[in-house]
Amino acid sequence: MMQPKLEIKAVVKTFPRAEQAIIALDDVNLTVNDKEFLTVIGPSGCGKSTLLRCIAGLEQSDTGLITLNGREVKRPGPERMMVFQGFEQLFPWLNVLGNITYPLRIARRKMTARERLKTAEYYLNLVGLPDAAGLYPYQLSGGMKQRVAIARALSLNPEVLLMDEPFGSLDAITRNALQKEIARIWQETGVTIVFVTHNLEEAIALADRIVVFSQGKIRAIVSNHLPRPRSFDNPDFGLLWDRLHYLLDAGAGTKEIRIVTGGSTAAGLVF
Repeated sequence: MMQPKLEIKAVVKTFPRAEQAIIALDDVNLTVNDKEFLTVIGPSGCGKSTLLRCIAGLEQSDTGLITLNGREVKRPGPERMMVFQGFEQLFPWLNVLGNITYPLRIARRKMTARERLKTAEYYLNLVGLPDAAGLYPYQLSGGMKQRVAIARALSLNPEVLLMDEPFGSLDAITRNALQKEIARIWQETGVTIVFVTHNLEEAIALADRIVVFSQGKIRAIVSNHLPRPRSFDNPDFGLLWDRLHYLLDAGAGTKEIRIVTGGSTAAGLVF
């Protein structure tokens, strides 16, 4: 049985505005299990990214509590690393190797230069860029930049990897390739991942559970039991896509939903 890693309890986050405060998170309650791949889907402006930023410690909630392994999250820390959507998250004046070893120098002061180098090389190999160490960000494609950002985040051996639409600006072919890569990396490293996306196919392909978000609230939590690797051709994939699309369009009360499979075809959804 998976153990809780993150706990989000009654979290409220508002942003002041002259006319009326914007409620970004409205009494959000969520448990993320150890080694789980959890995706969060919902329309733009519904609070998905704010939730990630609160988990990362980049934003402070107004009320409520976020804990990691039972300890309250109060500020950013290397145990919670974040990968953003934008391609320009790398330091342009450092090459790929320097971009990965820099945070190691800051957060892992006891590591020797040789240890930092070996760590950077390991994670570059893990993301499929073993020959890119000497390149600078301007020499990289968008997909390569995101791979380096993932390698940099993982090099600190975080307990939770937070990913905010990391493949949203990529072309479809590169996006599909990186979806397969992050699934492989997750299985190899066992890191807990919380992944925000607008893309239903991406959410289904990657997640153990899918959180449906709307207007700052969790509307549904969908358990995804489709076997990995997941194929769009699987009838169960299409059934789950239809259900998620319905939940996004119509909304639902907060509840756990699981897909029930019978042979190769889904027998239905249990609410």
